Amino acid sequence: MVIQLPIGVSLREDAKVIVDPNPQGDGGAAVIAANYFRCIGQACLAEASLPDEDLQSLRSAETAQLQFVDGADRRVRVAMSLNGFGDAASATLKP
Repeated sequence: MVIQLPIGVSLREDAKVIVDPNPQGDGGAAVIAANYFRCIGQACLAEASLPDEDLQSLRSAETAQLQFVDGADRRVRVAMSLNGFGDAASATLKP
């Protein structure tokens, strides 16, 4: 999985996708860490491997949260809908 983030992110901490985040913060969510590998133009790119367990978590979830640290060391959280992800992943991964 490749994640595109804005220029100016802090590269000291991996970006994360938190699958089905719990607003109470009491755990249970799958966390996928994405390592930064390049900044080009107006974007920084981070990538993560998706073992079957993480891919299944994404397919069955309704929401996720992209989390990263900006250049001012503030944690940024962006809510994401995963509606349609399962169908899209199945279509993409067909031989």
